[in-house]
Amino acid sequence: KLQCKRCGKPIKGGCYNTPDGPFCVDCWENKISEKTKKNYEKQALKRLQTVGIGLKKKIGNEQNPSMWKV
Repeated sequence: KLQCKRCGKPIKGGCYNTPDGPFCVDCWENKISEKTKKNYEKQALKRLQTVGIGLKKKIGNEQNPSMWKV
């Protein structure tokens, strides 16, 4: 079962899925500092950027055979 990282309660609906784990709405809105929330946001965006760069390279290599690595 999905549990809140902070309070350990089972999550039965919406939650905030951070790079560090899921948080229930109550904990996220009332117990997590804005600084921590911004840090999680930066981590998530960095991971998405890395995935995007990887996909761009893969797609670019498939469309341009001269770029294929042997």
